[in-house]
Amino acid sequence: MSPGYFGGKIDNRRAGPGARIHLPVAVEGALRSIGEGHFSQGDGESNGIGLEMSLTGTIRLRLHKAGTDTVPEVRGLTAPVIETPEAWAIQSFGFGNHLRALGRSAQTAVYTRASVDHALRTAFRQGRRFPMDVHGLTEDDAHALLSVAADFSVTQVADGDFGVHVTIRRSIFRRSAGSAPLSGP
Repeated sequence: MSPGYFGGKIDNRRAGPGARIHLPVAVEGALRSIGEGHFSQGDGESNGIGLEMSLTGTIRLRLHKAGTDTVPEVRGLTAPVIETPEAWAIQSFGFGNHLRALGRSAQTAVYTRASVDHALRTAFRQGRRFPMDVHGLTEDDAHALLSVAADFSVTQVADGDFGVHVTIRRSIFRRSAGSAPLSGP
């Protein structure tokens, strides 16, 4: 299976103990499957060989229904967002939904049509949208934020639709010591 906006094959090392992973609901009933743990992985998985491990843990699923009061991190959510105490990593792929975009031959065509360039452009668009939706930034401010305070990294190139993520530090949304946060947690 190729990676996807629904959370399949994220392969991002930030999705570890203590992280929250926000996923858009892709099908009626919000079905979820969890697997393929990696013992170790850096950014840019290149050959599909990882140090695989069994997964044991406590997973809590929470459905945030559209149109209701919800946590800011899921406003406008169209891709996986990995939330850690230090940062948000917005996960992007070259094709937002390769199954829809590439039609009947999607499972094979994604391997010849995907590119890191497409994934980077998608990461930029989603990374710009995130502070606008979550923190109320203007488009110009969100664009500036990406230039001075965000990091773009290749997540993986081994599984069809290449992954790029943009990491935005949570600390940039807090004022100096003693002040309340500008917004967010």
